[in-house]
Amino acid sequence: MSNITFLTINQVKTKTSLSSSSIYRLIAEGRFPRSIHVFRRRVAWIESEVQDWVDAIVANNLGCTSGLPPVQTVQHNTTVSTSTKCVSEEGQSNE
Repeated sequence: MSNITFLTINQVKTKTSLSSSSIYRLIAEGRFPRSIHVFRRRVAWIESEVQDWVDAIVANNLGCTSGLPPVQTVQHNTTVSTSTKCVSEEGQSNE
């Protein structure tokens, strides 16, 4: 777990073009990476998780998946993730 970069809410808003309320609504629905507590009243998002979400949105808009992308979840320092690669109608992966 080295080279982790944290993002503030303003950086997340810039990276995703979403409003704060949209981000928190998507988190509540389980469709956006959760923030983590980095200090008493300070929360942040892990940049790689937000970037993975953005990448999946781009793939979705290119016709690779349907709906909002799955979210990576971190439990007990173990990352559980899902694939967002594109598969053609013939079953060929076009990563």
